[in-house]
Amino acid sequence: MTPMTTAMVPDDAAWPGRREYWREHQVIITAAEFRRLCRPVTFLPCGYSRRQVAEMLGVHPESLEQAIKAGVFSVEMRPWGRFGKYIRVLRTAQTFDPSAGAFKKRQDWVWGANWGYLADTVSEDFEQAVTRVPYFQPGRGNRERAGCIENVSTANGWKWVCPGCGKQVRTIYLPVRPTNLPEFNGFDREMRRLGRDALARAVAPEIAKRIKKGAWKRVSESGVDEFDRIESAPASLACVKCHGIQYFYRLGPNAWNIMIHHASGGLLYGNEVKRPAWVTEDRKRAYRPLLGRKPSVRRQEVLERLLRGWKDKEIAKDLGISFRRARNLAAMVLKEHHVHGRKELREMFGRQAEGAPVEKAAGLQSRGFDEVREVTATS
Repeated sequence: MTPMTTAMVPDDAAWPGRREYWREHQVIITAAEFRRLCRPVTFLPCGYSRRQVAEMLGVHPESLEQAIKAGVFSVEMRPWGRFGKYIRVLRTAQTFDPSAGAFKKRQDWVWGANWGYLADTVSEDFEQAVTRVPYFQPGRGNRERAGCIENVSTANGWKWVCPGCGKQVRTIYLPVRPTNLPEFNGFDREMRRLGRDALARAVAPEIAKRIKKGAWKRVSESGVDEFDRIESAPASLACVKCHGIQYFYRLGPNAWNIMIHHASGGLLYGNEVKRPAWVTEDRKRAYRPLLGRKPSVRRQEVLERLLRGWKDKEIAKDLGISFRRARNLAAMVLKEHHVHGRKELREMFGRQAEGAPVEKAAGLQSRGFDEVREVTATS
C-alpha cells in the first residue's frame, strides 16, 4: 500500500524507498481496496518473474526465497527476450491468499471455495480511515550511543493502530456476516414466509408448547429471526482480540465441532455429523524440536513440589498461578518423564537418587523450602 495505490493523509508519509521520511499517517481503506488486497491470486502456466510474483502477492521479492526452498514454486531459467540474460521463472498451480501469513497459503480445504468470495461481500459504501505507524525491528540499523534511540531509517515495515484498543498490530480484520447452510439453502426465508405453522412443524412439539402465546404473534410478523438471528459483527476494522476472532485448526477434539457448529448456524454439533476420512488432523507447521532451548523454570518448580507429594491446589497457591495452569503443568511433567502417575514419578526419582550425594536444591531456601532432599548428581 503506497500513496500511488491508496489514499493517505498526509500523502508523502509512506513513499517506498524513502524510509527517512516515513512517519505516522492515516490510510483510507475502501471496498475497492479490500477487493484488490484480499482476492485470491492464481498464476498462468506460462510463469512469472520473481518480481512479478512478489507484486501480485504484496510481498518483498526476497521473501519468496523461503517459499522456493519449501517447494511452493518450481523454478526454471528462461531468457529475458531473444538475446537477454537468463532469469528465474516461477511456476505453480496453487491458489494463494494475499491476506494470509506464511507462504500466503489459501484457506483450509474444509471450507471449500467460499473464502475466495469474502472480499466481494464488503458493502460498496464501506470506507474507514486507519492509522499506520512505522515498525522498528530490534537489532537492525544504527542507534544513538547516548540514549539508544532508534533512527527512523531503521524502519522495517508498518503496523496498524487498532481503532478499538489502540494497540499496534500487524493485521486488522473486517468481519463479514457468516454464511451457514440454513441461510444458503433458504430455510430461514421459508420459515419467515410460513410463520407459526412452519415453526411448530420444524421444532419439537414440547418446545413449541413452552413458547409463550404472546411470542407467536412476533414470530408470524418477523419470522424466526427474533429468536435465532445471528447478529452481524460491527462493520469496522479492528484487531483479532477486539473482534474475538477464532482461528481454524484441525488438531484436537473440538476442531470438527467448531466447524460444524459454524456451518450449520448453531443447529448441529460435531458428533452429529460423521467426519470424512480426508479431514485428517494435520499440523499447519511441521514439528521442529528446539534442542538448544533451556528447560522450563516453571515446570522444574512443579516437579520439585510433585516429588514432595503436593496436590495441584497447593502448587497453584504456592506459585501464584491458577489451578488449571498447575494441573496442566503437572500433566506436562508426567508426560515428559514417561510415567503414568505421580506415585510412579516419585518412585522413578527415588531409584535415580540411590547412591547420589545429598545436596540442597538451589533456590529452595529462598522460596521457603528448608528441608534437604536427595538429587541426582550431574556433571
